[in-house]
Amino acid sequence: MVGGSAGVIVHGHGVGCIGHRANGLSYPITLIVPGPVGWVKGAVSWDQKSCLDRSVSRPTESPQPANLFGGTRVIVGLVLAGIGLIWVLAPNLPRLGRLPGDIVIERENSRFYFPIVTCIVISAVLSLIMWLIREENKAMSKKKPKQTWGWAPKKTASPQVPDALRVELTTKANELVESFLKPTFITPPPEDTRWNYLTDISIKWHGSHLYFVGTYACPGPNAISPSFESRFARITYAGGSVFHLAYMRHTDKWEEVFQGLQLDECLQSIRNMGIFHPA
Repeated sequence: MVGGSAGVIVHGHGVGCIGHRANGLSYPITLIVPGPVGWVKGAVSWDQKSCLDRSVSRPTESPQPANLFGGTRVIVGLVLAGIGLIWVLAPNLPRLGRLPGDIVIERENSRFYFPIVTCIVISAVLSLIMWLIREENKAMSKKKPKQTWGWAPKKTASPQVPDALRVELTTKANELVESFLKPTFITPPPEDTRWNYLTDISIKWHGSHLYFVGTYACPGPNAISPSFESRFARITYAGGSVFHLAYMRHTDKWEEVFQGLQLDECLQSIRNMGIFHPA
């Protein structure tokens, strides 16, 4: 361990995990898994469980289809060999260019030659060969297995928040909103009415998540609606008396910063850390 960081590499099962945790913060780790066509890497979140408890989806191993195009070439070769054999063993048969129906007009000073039947035969043979190749390619494309790699963590049902704990969290969260968030971040409307501004802060429950929500006014003449809501912090119940804490990034994606905190630690982090404040 160097400077509060730690690296973990696990051998013996074909799995490698690299990541670190410092000062109570959770940082991403990298999971590398060997597959039949190379190494697969996916980002996961470090927690107190072993990284071997995670799972990675592997493609279903199915036998590769046979090279059907090679079979087509064998058939074409046999057909050509048969034609050559007939040509050698039966020299009296009509040759290409001299088939029945080919037009040949000869005079003393001129000769007109139009092998129409020969052209039809050659065209039919080439069309048959091309059709066989297309059909075999279609069969190969349909039978080719699709391999998709993806990170597949174990899915667990969200724990139900006990009623008493829900009431306690709601009460303390409202106290934080009224005593700190609203007095600090709600200001009088700006003079320039082109810009949105914060008018209210509230909390909302959704399942096992408690969201801190900011309401913004849209005074501009081109506004789609007079106001809108934006979530900026989230407390997630993780079971027992433990919570996870996340903030909303500028990409509209939640970033879980703390895991395994107590309720008072979550509220204190929201008060003290700017990433959990409304924009």
